[in-house]
Amino acid sequence: MTTVKAGGKRGAASSMRGFLSSQLLTFIAAGAVVTLATVVGTHHYQSAGDSRSAHEDLFGQRDFRRIPFDEYDATQVCQHKAKRQFGDALLRSHVDDHSTRFEPQRDIFVVSLIGNVGTPQQFEDVFIYCYVDPHEYAVTYYDTVYAEQRSLMSRALSFFN
Repeated sequence: MTTVKAGGKRGAASSMRGFLSSQLLTFIAAGAVVTLATVVGTHHYQSAGDSRSAHEDLFGQRDFRRIPFDEYDATQVCQHKAKRQFGDALLRSHVDDHSTRFEPQRDIFVVSLIGNVGTPQQFEDVFIYCYVDPHEYAVTYYDTVYAEQRSLMSRALSFFN
C-alpha cells in the first residue's frame, strides 16, 4: 500500500507556479530598474550637455576669477536660452534695461528681454524672463509671456489711456 502525502502533484505544481511567478517578478523588477536608470541617465546627460554647450559657446575657456561674471554675461546667457527655445522663429531681442538687475538678497540676476517671434512678415511681441545663477552661469528660471497675455492691470491701464 502506498500513501500519498498531502499536496502530492498539486503541491509540486503550486510550488512550480510560485517559483515561476517569483522569477517573473524578479525579471519585471530588473527591467524597471534598467529602464529607470536609462531615463534618468539620459535626462542628466542632456541637461549637462545643454549647460556645458551654453557655457562653452558663450565663454569658452574664460577665467571667471580674473574676469567676473556680470550683468552683461547674464543677459547673454538668457538670450542664448531664448535662441535655443525659439530657434529661427526668434527674429530679434533686446534687453529691457529697466527690469534687468542683480538681486543681492537672492544672489541672482533677473534678466528681462523684449523680442519678436514669428516671420518677418508676421510676428508677435514676447517678453522673456530669466533668472541666471552667477555661480553656475546658467538659467535657473525661464518664462515667455506673449504680448496678448498681458496682465489685467496692464490691460486696464491701456484701456484708460
